[in-house]
Amino acid sequence: MASWKTVLGLILSGFGVAASLSSFVFLFFGNYHAAIWALISGLLAAVDFHLYYLHWRNNLVAWHTPNTLKDFQILAIVGMVFGIAASSWYIFYFIYYNLPILPVPDSYQIAAVWSFMTAKWGLGLYLTSRHLISELEHEYPQLLPSPSYSRNVDYVIRVL
Repeated sequence: MASWKTVLGLILSGFGVAASLSSFVFLFFGNYHAAIWALISGLLAAVDFHLYYLHWRNNLVAWHTPNTLKDFQILAIVGMVFGIAASSWYIFYFIYYNLPILPVPDSYQIAAVWSFMTAKWGLGLYLTSRHLISELEHEYPQLLPSPSYSRNVDYVIRVL
């Protein structure tokens, strides 16, 4: 039976996918900045949902190895960095120019919220991948990556 943390992560990431994709559809016809960030946020939430679902069904080892989960960690770090950078830019921009939140098609505040949500889902995906890597390494030591692959991934993470 799955732990309550897995079920909670499954519910929250499922809600994140639904909220992000519905926001993408509604914002696409006006606020392109927010719509694109909502789509990216939804994609990161969907990957997180995928990992939680496989873990809930005890089928993670059939789909992913620690190597692929480390690749998800890199994706999560990139999403998190770009989300934080964009949030900072949008916040600076609407404070500096004293922009209103309405009308929605011109609102940088909504884009700031969705870029922050992208950073949040990047952090969530990173933490989920890290937890699942440690679980897989503990349960299936034969799936451990080769030392050269680990050095390459660690180098990329240190560079970022």
